[in-house]
Amino acid sequence: MKEYNDGGGILDLLFWVGFAAASLGLVLGIYMLVRSFYGYVYSHLTFPSELKQYWDGLRAHYSAVGTPLVADREFEAYLQDLLIKATDRNAAINVNRAEFLRKANRAIILVLIASGITAIPYSIRERMKNEQAAVEITRRGSEPMSQRPSITQHPAPVVPPKPTPPTNFDERTGVKAPADRNRPKR
Repeated sequence: MKEYNDGGGILDLLFWVGFAAASLGLVLGIYMLVRSFYGYVYSHLTFPSELKQYWDGLRAHYSAVGTPLVADREFEAYLQDLLIKATDRNAAINVNRAEFLRKANRAIILVLIASGITAIPYSIRERMKNEQAAVEITRRGSEPMSQRPSITQHPAPVVPPKPTPPTNFDERTGVKAPADRNRPKR
């Protein structure tokens, strides 16, 4: 990991502002992402067997009273009310989750932009640091330096022979393992 060597000035201000914005964006993005997945309880309908049991009870009650058609209407109204309440609650949860995900995406974009801004002064400082490095060449002894570059002969590398590519196989003949391909046929 490299360090940022500050020397004061506008470059340092730009670097540290970008770094702070990227850090804040990262923390907010993680919070929003976790918040979009955690803490929600969806509403579920009653089990179908319980709904049938309730419907049968309504039929028995209203048949005894002498108005069996009221049982179907009351059950339909009850079922419709259950569906509306569950759908409204679940839709509200989905809207909240989507809002937190949208905020998490905005935080990620903030991190990317702030990181790009931070990279500008960092790269400028690195270039300035490399330009300031001085190279000093010293000679030992009183021998004059050779004006010709030395040519060193290296042995040629050993190149292995080019391998033959594997052949395709036909589905009708079946797939053979590489070890079985080289065996003599019987």
